[in-house]
Amino acid sequence: MKFIRYRIIYAILPLIICCLLGSCANSQPPSGGPPDKEPPEVNEFSPQNGTLNFHDETITLHFTEYVNKSRVSENIFISPNKRLEYSWSGRELEVTIAEPLDSNTTYSFTLGTEYADLAGNKPTQAFTVIFSTGSHLDSGIIRGKLTADAPSGVYVFLYPITGINPDTLNPAHTKPKYRTQVGTNGAFEFRALPEGRYRMFAIKDEYKDELYDISLDAYGTAEDDITLRQDSIPTVNIRLGEIRDVITPQLFDVRASRTLLEAQFSKNIDTNFIMRENFSVRDSASTKIIPVKSVWIHPKNGKSVMIQTSTPLDTVTHWRLSVRLGDSTIRDIAGNKIVDSASSRIFTATSDVTDTLPPIILQFPFADSSKGVALSSAFDFVFDRAVVQDDVERNLVFTNVSTNKTVVADYRWRGDNILRIQPEQRLESDSWYELKLNIGAIHSIGGGKAAKDSVKLIRFKSFDSRTFGGIKGVLTDSSGSDKERYVVTLVSKDKKTRLTQVLTSAGAFEFAEVQPGIYTLEVFVDNGTGKYDVGAVYPFRPAARFGVGTTEITVRSRWTVEGAKIDIGK
Repeated sequence: MKFIRYRIIYAILPLIICCLLGSCANSQPPSGGPPDKEPPEVNEFSPQNGTLNFHDETITLHFTEYVNKSRVSENIFISPNKRLEYSWSGRELEVTIAEPLDSNTTYSFTLGTEYADLAGNKPTQAFTVIFSTGSHLDSGIIRGKLTADAPSGVYVFLYPITGINPDTLNPAHTKPKYRTQVGTNGAFEFRALPEGRYRMFAIKDEYKDELYDISLDAYGTAEDDITLRQDSIPTVNIRLGEIRDVITPQLFDVRASRTLLEAQFSKNIDTNFIMRENFSVRDSASTKIIPVKSVWIHPKNGKSVMIQTSTPLDTVTHWRLSVRLGDSTIRDIAGNKIVDSASSRIFTATSDVTDTLPPIILQFPFADSSKGVALSSAFDFVFDRAVVQDDVERNLVFTNVSTNKTVVADYRWRGDNILRIQPEQRLESDSWYELKLNIGAIHSIGGGKAAKDSVKLIRFKSFDSRTFGGIKGVLTDSSGSDKERYVVTLVSKDKKTRLTQVLTSAGAFEFAEVQPGIYTLEVFVDNGTGKYDVGAVYPFRPAARFGVGTTEITVRSRWTVEGAKIDIGK
């Protein structure tokens, strides 16, 4: 008996070791050798592309190398949609179509780009197999290019709209009949389509549920619906926008002492709308109004607005803080205005000590002795609390040190604690400037004053325009329109510099003062806002036409690059 037990142990020992090492459950590539930088590919597959009268239940893919299996299955989809099941054997995947296929229908089976081999390399483009359950194969093709900072993994949804009212199509509720993923170069393609009309969207489908989530998914719309014929291949350009923020801010709490309120909102508030007239304080019966003395954004919390009253509030009365509604009302940084149901709060005040602390400058425009400041610049001073604006403006001197002349500038306040200084004319090239602020003469609105003889001096040197280069080029509009307003933008390779000019017609353009570097050109048709209109998913609104230059432009000092070209077409 002991001999038999030993034989059993020796027989299963290799199996135990194999399972412990994980080699039986999940095949691994051999170790050693140079780093793997090759992207994975499908090198064998069944059925073959273009197969007719397909009545099988399985599709087989064989990969050139071992891949992350779970990510592969997450990136497979079939159009028209059917439920799929997966079975692996080494580098081979068998996909079972778990629902009956429709008769006389062309199917597109696609493996997207958001999977990787075991070294982390992703494929450069999606893989597609076309087959038909009938004797006819639809041959319509739509090609496209997505413009985005990171296009890989974005989905493109395609909806047939022939014979339906397209105004009822809502991608938040209706899954696309066709969809594909975009490759790393932004290119995508739909094949085996029947003739007809189509509507297209680019969706960063975070949940991968084949639906558009307005609060989660970045999106882009096509410039128009697409008419597909078998004798032509439409090309569609889509630009991915940002996630659409449609949630309005709410005033959800008020914390108050007798003279100072902290209004807490649900979202960061745009400082351009922090104005005294946007707030009112009164008792809950609306019989007594307390004037607002100052308002400012909390220096460490963009969701809080500080409000100082002209007279102290008693601690017995129930008070109401209200936000004025209308065109100039409070809004968040996405532009959503506060609404009536979320614009007021009841609160009570607590006893406090009068605020007599001196104001502190939290942010200067830049460090002293800075160089290379742009010729068209604005300068921000940010205080920790509301200050007497006249104190600041009387005690701030802006001088061109090179000429010893005062710089004429516009003083713009955002709330009572942020001052923006905007010179009326561009700075002179390669010149030293000085911003001198006597902090000791500045009072907070609460009465506090900084220490005497406290002067802040900031000197800086403007950019030397003699090192600039230039670009001359031509904008063409292949749609033939002659009544458009175009915004042409020069974008640096690091995306930090954007130079823009507006053209009222296609033709010549010039950027005369460009810092040396590598740039690309972009253009879009302006709808009057000066910003690119990405369109809307529902109710549908097409995006503005746009174009992106395909060639990088190298700008060198004291040299003008000529012959730059960019096209905007339909």
